[in-house]
Amino acid sequence: PSTISISPSSVSFTAIGQTQQLSPTIKDQEGNPLTGVTVTWSSSDQSVASVSTSGLVTAHKAGSAEVTAQAGSAKAARFIAGWFARVPPASWRLFGESSRRTTTR
Repeated sequence: PSTISISPSSVSFTAIGQTQQLSPTIKDQEGNPLTGVTVTWSSSDQSVASVSTSGLVTAHKAGSAEVTAQAGSAKAARFIAGWFARVPPASWRLFGESSRRTTTR
Protein backbone atom coordinates (compact mmCIF):
# COMPACT_ATOMS: atom_id res chain seq x y z
CA PRO A 1 0.00 0.00 0.00
CA SER A 2 1.06 3.56 -0.72
CA THR A 3 -1.49 5.58 1.27
CA ILE A 4 -4.08 5.11 3.96
CA SER A 5 -6.72 7.55 5.14
CA ILE A 6 -9.31 7.38 7.92
CA SER A 7 -12.98 8.31 7.74
CA PRO A 8 -15.09 9.89 8.96
CA SER A 9 -13.09 13.11 9.20
CA SER A 10 -15.01 14.16 12.30
CA VAL A 11 -16.34 12.26 15.30
CA SER A 12 -18.71 13.43 18.05
CA PHE A 13 -19.11 11.92 21.50
CA THR A 14 -21.62 13.14 24.06
CA ALA A 15 -20.87 10.62 26.82
CA ILE A 16 -18.26 8.28 28.16
CA GLY A 17 -18.75 4.81 26.70
CA GLN A 18 -19.98 5.97 23.31
CA THR A 19 -18.38 4.43 20.25
CA GLN A 20 -17.55 5.47 16.70
CA GLN A 21 -16.50 3.18 13.85
CA LEU A 22 -13.50 4.44 11.86
CA SER A 23 -12.91 3.09 8.36
CA PRO A 24 -9.61 3.02 6.48
CA THR A 25 -9.22 3.65 2.75
CA ILE A 26 -6.06 2.09 1.36
CA LYS A 27 -4.64 2.91 -2.07
CA ASP A 28 -1.72 1.75 -4.17
CA GLN A 29 0.95 3.96 -5.78
CA GLU A 30 -1.41 4.82 -8.66
CA GLY A 31 -4.31 5.78 -6.37
CA ASN A 32 -6.32 2.62 -6.94
CA PRO A 33 -8.23 1.32 -3.89
CA LEU A 34 -6.91 -1.89 -2.34
CA THR A 35 -9.04 -4.45 -0.50
CA GLY A 36 -8.09 -7.32 1.76
CA VAL A 37 -5.14 -5.42 3.27
CA THR A 38 -4.51 -5.97 6.98
CA VAL A 39 -4.86 -2.76 9.01
CA THR A 40 -3.42 -2.41 12.51
CA TRP A 41 -5.14 0.09 14.84
CA SER A 42 -3.63 1.68 17.94
CA SER A 43 -4.35 4.42 20.48
CA SER A 44 -1.69 6.55 22.15
CA ASP A 45 -3.74 6.52 25.39
CA GLN A 46 -6.10 3.57 25.88
CA SER A 47 -7.45 5.13 29.10
CA VAL A 48 -8.86 8.08 27.09
CA ALA A 49 -9.94 6.36 23.87
CA SER A 50 -9.45 2.73 22.99
CA VAL A 51 -9.64 1.30 19.49
CA SER A 52 -10.48 -2.28 18.56
CA THR A 53 -8.83 -4.36 15.86
CA SER A 54 -11.72 -3.38 13.55
CA GLY A 55 -11.34 0.41 14.15
CA LEU A 56 -14.14 0.87 16.69
CA VAL A 57 -13.19 3.78 19.00
CA THR A 58 -14.61 3.93 22.54
CA ALA A 59 -14.52 7.07 24.72
CA HIS A 60 -13.37 6.39 28.31
CA LYS A 61 -12.51 9.72 29.94
CA ALA A 62 -11.59 13.34 29.24
CA GLY A 63 -8.15 13.90 27.75
CA SER A 64 -6.47 13.42 24.41
CA ALA A 65 -5.22 10.51 22.36
CA GLU A 66 -4.13 9.79 18.82
CA VAL A 67 -5.69 6.85 17.00
CA THR A 68 -3.48 5.43 14.26
CA ALA A 69 -4.25 3.06 11.39
CA GLN A 70 -1.30 1.34 9.72
CA ALA A 71 -1.14 -0.86 6.61
CA GLY A 72 2.40 -1.85 5.73
CA SER A 73 4.48 1.34 5.84
CA ALA A 74 1.46 3.63 5.25
CA LYS A 75 0.04 5.35 8.36
CA ALA A 76 -2.83 7.72 9.10
CA ALA A 77 -3.69 9.28 12.46
CA ARG A 78 -6.70 10.99 13.98
CA PHE A 79 -6.23 13.28 17.00
CA ILE A 80 -8.92 12.70 19.62
CA ALA A 81 -9.56 15.04 22.53
CA GLY A 82 -12.47 15.04 24.91
CA TRP A 83 -13.98 17.19 27.60
CA PHE A 84 -17.07 16.21 29.54
CA ALA A 85 -18.79 19.14 31.26
CA ARG A 86 -21.48 18.92 33.92
CA VAL A 87 -23.54 21.50 32.02
CA PRO A 88 -25.85 19.30 29.92
CA PRO A 89 -25.88 18.62 27.12
CA ALA A 90 -22.16 18.98 26.45
CA SER A 91 -20.25 17.19 23.76
CA TRP A 92 -16.85 16.97 22.22
CA ARG A 93 -16.36 17.16 18.52
CA LEU A 94 -13.38 15.76 16.71
CA PHE A 95 -12.34 17.31 13.42
CA GLY A 96 -9.41 15.51 11.87
CA GLU A 97 -6.31 16.92 13.46
CA SER A 98 -8.06 19.45 15.72
CA SER A 99 -10.81 19.51 18.28
CA ARG A 100 -13.11 22.01 19.92
CA ARG A 101 -15.61 21.88 22.72
CA THR A 102 -19.22 22.67 21.98
CA THR A 103 -22.14 23.10 24.36
CA THR A 104 -25.75 23.13 23.19
CA ARG A 105 -28.13 25.32 25.14
